[in-house]
Amino acid sequence: MIYIWSFLRSKYMKSLWDKILSEWGKKRQSKTEPEVTGYLKSNAGLFFDIWRGDSLVISEVFLGPELRVDFVRANDKRSFGFRYEFIECESPGDRLFNKDLTNSKDLRVAINQIQGWEKWCNVHKDEMIKYFPSWLAREQGVDHIDYKIVIGRRGALTNEEISKRNHLSQFNKIEIRSFGIFSDNLKNLRVGTMASYGDDSSITLSKKHRNELANPFVSAFSFKDWKNIVSYGFIDWHSIGNNIDKILSNRSFSKYFDEFKALYSKIDKKKIIKKAKEEEEYFGEDFGDIFAE
Repeated sequence: MIYIWSFLRSKYMKSLWDKILSEWGKKRQSKTEPEVTGYLKSNAGLFFDIWRGDSLVISEVFLGPELRVDFVRANDKRSFGFRYEFIECESPGDRLFNKDLTNSKDLRVAINQIQGWEKWCNVHKDEMIKYFPSWLAREQGVDHIDYKIVIGRRGALTNEEISKRNHLSQFNKIEIRSFGIFSDNLKNLRVGTMASYGDDSSITLSKKHRNELANPFVSAFSFKDWKNIVSYGFIDWHSIGNNIDKILSNRSFSKYFDEFKALYSKIDKKKIIKKAKEEEEYFGEDFGDIFAE
């Protein structure tokens, strides 16, 4: 079935949208990292800025027997293949700095964790290509991993601390952000009917596939499911488009998707078709007769 995802931000689903905002508001006040990351894992489509359809999220990725990455965001760079962002999440309640502006224990632990990841990746290049395939890395040996730490609350930082955080990011080549980045991604969520990925000369997907890619209720892939996706037959360039069936068949969804479908079924079909026509005009796209059934 084709869904008009933008109804999520409409009066017809105000109760659901308000519920999402309320539950995230409670989670970001948590002082424990697992509670927050568990919620982000279940609701990756809402919080990781992947609505364009050109990125995927994997959770709890293991590098060998000892190192664990909270999240990996795989960004499709078209002909070059995926570029990956390894993300370490601490707690929203953690501080970045001590009173004397030295790095807090939590920040030091996070930086050391990422340095351990980087060392592992450099030593285990064959495994990196196997589990994190990328044409550019395979063909030209280009490093295809970026690193990010998410820690603390934006409002807890002084201007001096923000300046020091930015300096640390540049010095260590690690992006350091607060949990406010997830709040921003939720607030700025664009829920169009079709993902913009798959609608250009480089790769063309069916409208059904692009509608599925735009689903904002997708959960992060487990590492087990991700390894199934990148196993035999995976194509490492235009990676989402060239492996679309494997990707879509391994996805799971948050509890909010069932609530969305229940509310969606109550919307008059004429309103759905009208909304589709409005989006056709806004995005300059012809949806054809897919909503006329």
